[in-house]
Amino acid sequence: MAITYRMNTDADEAALVDLWTRHSDWGSLTVDEWEHKFLRTPGGPATFVLAVEDDTQEIVAQTAYVPYPIVANGHEITAFRPFGIIVNESFRSKSGFLRMQQMVIKMYTMAADQFASQGVDLLFMMPDPRWSRIVKMMPFFQTTTFPLWSHPLPLSQPEPLPSGYAVAPIEPGDARIDELWQQAAGLYRCMVTRDTRTLPWKISHGAYQLFGVSHQGQLVGFFASIAKRKDNQWLLTDMVTADNHAALQATLRAACLVVQEQYERLPEEDRVAYRKIAVLSTPPMEPVLQQLGFQRDKYDFLLVVHALNKKLTKEQVSPAQWYVSAND
Repeated sequence: MAITYRMNTDADEAALVDLWTRHSDWGSLTVDEWEHKFLRTPGGPATFVLAVEDDTQEIVAQTAYVPYPIVANGHEITAFRPFGIIVNESFRSKSGFLRMQQMVIKMYTMAADQFASQGVDLLFMMPDPRWSRIVKMMPFFQTTTFPLWSHPLPLSQPEPLPSGYAVAPIEPGDARIDELWQQAAGLYRCMVTRDTRTLPWKISHGAYQLFGVSHQGQLVGFFASIAKRKDNQWLLTDMVTADNHAALQATLRAACLVVQEQYERLPEEDRVAYRKIAVLSTPPMEPVLQQLGFQRDKYDFLLVVHALNKKLTKEQVSPAQWYVSAND
């Protein structure tokens, strides 16, 4: 079975939605949901790399590349994030592991070459750790891992907020978010942009709730939370703070209080489904998490970075100096 690789065109949309619906592990999407996820992103429409069976012209595999604004070293750059690979089940059953591995590599290198020619600065991804074997085969990748930290639910003695701090729900389009983002964007060497352009779309892919933390009326932090029943956890994501000290500590305390309150509102029979609060931890977060009684969990998130712009040095985009959250 001969395979040709190409980029998508508008005429492929129906086939891509069908392939997603019938062969992905993420569940079916309506056409509108698919377009929202891939075509109406803050950075514009996603680009797809397709594997097409020559005889039938059937699309047997696809990988989406979603545009993600990134702030690197104080400046916003152009980046794309590969989003999984979906393979027709019949084709997958006929193909051995080696052929599938070769297909993944060909699709990725085609995309990287195309994006480099278009002036895209960087590709990044947070793949399932099971892909680490293929990742290690690519000499141009930089990688690191970030641990999951967690705290059992219910909390026995939640730490109260320091004097002058408050937490409340906040809309992702609140103008104060942009002001805070401008202050926070320099805390890490690289960060996925989290402002009023990106947050409404970013937290729309699930039952996320967004909360703001203020100090004497000024927004100093925000975070999203989502109850992941299948993972038995309340997950914290998209945490942005004015600093990595007092504001970070207050925001993490606030997150614990919010989750505890939501947990206590659940019927008794539903509480057993949620065993912990969990968050991806970066190095600046770990001392604060330890103070709050969190411990390192048994899962690590893999971050992979591929600089396409030759002017970006490895040090400038070193994965170890990124802020990412579990839903990136």
